[in-house]
Amino acid sequence: MNYRVISRMVFLVLLSFAVQTADAFQKTAPRCYKMEIQPEWSEDGTQFWYQNHLGVDSWEIIFVDAKRGLRKSLVNTSEMKSHLQRIQMGFDEAQSCKFYGFSYDFDQQVCSFTFQQQSYVFDVEMNELKVSEPSDTERAKNDSGRLDDDNARSENSGEHTEITFVNRTKLLLTYSWINSSGQSVAYGSIKPEARNSQHTFSGHVWEITDSEGGYYGRFRGHPSPLPIEIHERVERKQRQASRTPRVSYQNSPDGKWQIQHDAGNLILRSAQGNETRSLTKDGHPENPYQFSGWSPDSQSLIATKVFPVEYENVYTLESAARQGYRGKLHEHRYALPGDEMTQYEWHLFNIETEDQHRLDLPIIDFGRPVIHWTSDQTFVVPKTDRGHQRFRLIECDTRTRKTRTIIDEKTDTFLWSAHGPSIPKTNFLKLSKELIYVSEQSGWRHLYLVNLEEPGSMQPITSGEWVVRKIESVDEETRQIIFAASGRHPDQDPYFLHHYRVNFDGTDLIELTEGNGSHSIEFSPDQRYLIDTYSRVDLPHVHNLRNAINGELICPLEEADNQELIEAGWKTPTAFHTTGRDGQTEIWGVICFPDNYDESKSYPILEDIYAGPHNYHVPKTFRQSRWYEQETEAGFIVVKIDGMGTAHRSKAFHDVCWQNLKDAGLPDRKLWIQAAANKYAGMDTSRVGIYGTSAGGQNAVSALLFHGDFYIAAVASCGCHDNRMDKASWNEQWMGYPVGPKYAASSNIDHAAKLEGNLLLMVGELDNNVPPESTYRLVDALIKADKEFDFLLLPGQGHTNGGSYGNRRRIQFFKEHLHP
Repeated sequence: MNYRVISRMVFLVLLSFAVQTADAFQKTAPRCYKMEIQPEWSEDGTQFWYQNHLGVDSWEIIFVDAKRGLRKSLVNTSEMKSHLQRIQMGFDEAQSCKFYGFSYDFDQQVCSFTFQQQSYVFDVEMNELKVSEPSDTERAKNDSGRLDDDNARSENSGEHTEITFVNRTKLLLTYSWINSSGQSVAYGSIKPEARNSQHTFSGHVWEITDSEGGYYGRFRGHPSPLPIEIHERVERKQRQASRTPRVSYQNSPDGKWQIQHDAGNLILRSAQGNETRSLTKDGHPENPYQFSGWSPDSQSLIATKVFPVEYENVYTLESAARQGYRGKLHEHRYALPGDEMTQYEWHLFNIETEDQHRLDLPIIDFGRPVIHWTSDQTFVVPKTDRGHQRFRLIECDTRTRKTRTIIDEKTDTFLWSAHGPSIPKTNFLKLSKELIYVSEQSGWRHLYLVNLEEPGSMQPITSGEWVVRKIESVDEETRQIIFAASGRHPDQDPYFLHHYRVNFDGTDLIELTEGNGSHSIEFSPDQRYLIDTYSRVDLPHVHNLRNAINGELICPLEEADNQELIEAGWKTPTAFHTTGRDGQTEIWGVICFPDNYDESKSYPILEDIYAGPHNYHVPKTFRQSRWYEQETEAGFIVVKIDGMGTAHRSKAFHDVCWQNLKDAGLPDRKLWIQAAANKYAGMDTSRVGIYGTSAGGQNAVSALLFHGDFYIAAVASCGCHDNRMDKASWNEQWMGYPVGPKYAASSNIDHAAKLEGNLLLMVGELDNNVPPESTYRLVDALIKADKEFDFLLLPGQGHTNGGSYGNRRRIQFFKEHLHP
């Protein structure tokens, strides 16, 4: 019996079933249409077109003239079917139609596309459809569309298309899909003089072979498919292995010199290879020199001497290893808070004199060294102190070796500089000796202009009780910045993004987007226009075309259509906000009700928690898949909340987490749930459960330990239950350095004896994010405290909530203890 043949047959049957199932799902599952716009701009940047999907096999092509503020439909599915019926014998207008490879010629005003392997052009002005024969150039290109790379593999899937092969040989041909890993999967065969069309995606690669093992090349799917005729075999090109080891060189800007590393030392080598000098002699592999950068004039270079630290191992045991009958021990290096870290010492080398000098710059003891040259002779070094309470930008002059501090920012809590900020603290300009600096020194995250030639100068670009979230673009010639910010609209959710333009000196702040929702923008190629898209959890996407200079509305484009979802009974989450523990600050979240929610009935509440300080976590934009479908179908009301201690509000709001991760905003969350229950009578605050993964797992257990009077059941997956046992970079930022008593105060393990309520712990035994012993030690502490709880070990799994099995066990656990 040929097991290989049988296994391939089984694979193809399963693959065919999966494709048919996916296709059926696509045709029957309710969807929201016009969620996105993908504009194709004209060369002069004043016009664009895009395709709207209006339903299964239903579409329209939209043309927009930005200069005139004109939007119009060029053609749609029903119109195109009518045209096809007139020119194509036997065409059934009621049949399902797949059109591929749309394009629009702005000058000729014609649409081109492919239908059933035939090319067509539609003249918009004449309202006329014609069959289009490919030009000689197109035909030649298509007939010889074989890829040069015989090792090519499928790339990320583009749009749906098809690929058609015509067999002009006398042998049976086989066509195979080459997946992203380079593996060949046979799909079908083509008889001599026959053709075969295969659904695919643009970017996917197919290979043709014959029944005698002959090779005809690899071909890539294209958005505008034309038949590919297969004539003659070709020789498969084999990838040549490099016979010489790769040597890394850092070339000087003038091209004369190269730096090479050799056994921990730096070797200076002329580009021609006829001169070699040893710049250092005291380095060795355990204490090497590391090149940092050439000066722009090639007269000097900067390097660091590295004092490496080999972090200790953490271990995981794979109890259900795939091979053999013994468990398998895994280990990897892992830095814990307080561990010694690799340090970098600064050195300067003069190329002409061959002098070496240790520089009076602070040793880098957290992160990696970075330099930025501000002139031929000066460079700056950013330095974040370990513990994240001080940031400096220090300038060094290579001629005098003197240093001066440009920026020195300190705080009593933390400077958010790792795990999450979407804007680097320093953003250097190219046309001037200035930088845009990001700081929360005012109590809110804002932009500042720093003159590098005037230490201490820091002029606000933005200011106010709101938060800058992202720099979209910087125009140094006009000295303007386009950025995204949140919190400027008191009548909106303070996390909603809006976009603005402002001058470097802080004048002429202009809002470029408008609408009650969270916005994203896409510029025209020359940035004269922008497409403004916004949505909320309860509002599908709205698209508008705006002037990118002053934000004025040019014309509305689309409003997403969610009628199918509504008819299917789909419900949007309900946004809710109320004041937190201070009686003033608004706390925001969402509520997801069961489809059959009845105010006269009582429903238990589940909180999905993740209070990591690196972000906010409540969704703000629309999506067409259901939120918490399994939980709401089981009879639970699910809430998600951003309490104090999370990001993108004021510095004071964020600082609540400082040396206090056990807080997790739980006092705010309790008040929020109680206020929501006052408005929605079906919410039963005597039956509240909570669950989370990773930091959320820590938060869920903390809820029972420190707020067991309110939360009565919790499920915690892969939790970080003691911050002394988790990664240094995360925990030293929020909990401080050196490690002190605050770590113990936030430890679930140290407070295990306080457990009230019902607890289910889950952990993947191969978790390499949060070491699983964090959960194991909590289990040990709970046993020693004689506490009742449930524990689920997930063999062979990593940092996870347990997947579908874990979800089922979690819902079952809450059913048992909250009785929906």
